Amino acid sequence: IELHSPREVVFSFDVGNGPTEILVQSPNNLNDNQWHFVKAERNIKEASLKVDQLPEKTHMAPSDGHIRLQLNSQLFVGGTASRQKGFLGCIRSLKLNGMALDLEKRANITPGVAPGCPGHCSSYENLCHNGGKC
Repeated sequence: IELHSPREVVFSFDVGNGPTEILVQSPNNLNDNQWHFVKAERNIKEASLKVDQLPEKTHMAPSDGHIRLQLNSQLFVGGTASRQKGFLGCIRSLKLNGMALDLEKRANITPGVAPGCPGHCSSYENLCHNGGKC
């Protein structure tokens, strides 16, 4: 999942039958220091990307595709192995195969990543709803 430009979010994945990208374009900039809802999903029938209240974009899955995501290498959020610009922002929650990941634990062991959201939670005191941590 990558903020490809100030107004474009891209969901890139490859489950064994070649890379696929789904792009959602917003009429407004998404790098505006506000929280945004992004949901990327890949299931048996299709892959989809939803950003805020914009229409969901879907891509039908090929009939010979794999059913579950099986990671043989790292999972990249904010870019890909070949296209890393770095991610500057905050991620409040992330689920993989329906399971919530412990982002704070991963942040503590990942170089260049820090737990919490310095500068955001302190200036926007009531942003952390629905289980978000500041």
